[in-house]
Amino acid sequence: MNTINVLARDLIRRSSVFCPTVKDQESDTIAWGGHPRVYLDLATTGEVKCPYCGANFKLIADPGIEL
Repeated sequence: MNTINVLARDLIRRSSVFCPTVKDQESDTIAWGGHPRVYLDLATTGEVKCPYCGANFKLIADPGIEL
């Protein structure tokens, strides 16, 4: 599974990440019914894996932004 990079500024706007992502939901290659939306705590560890599909989310440093 690929790593999905998340900028710190994006995490501040949404306060959390979720899987499947909006991009996944709009994709023809991934069935939206694959698993329920799961909110993931990325800010605590900087990296988190979806317990359903194994997608890996990684927090990327953003100049001037602290979490």
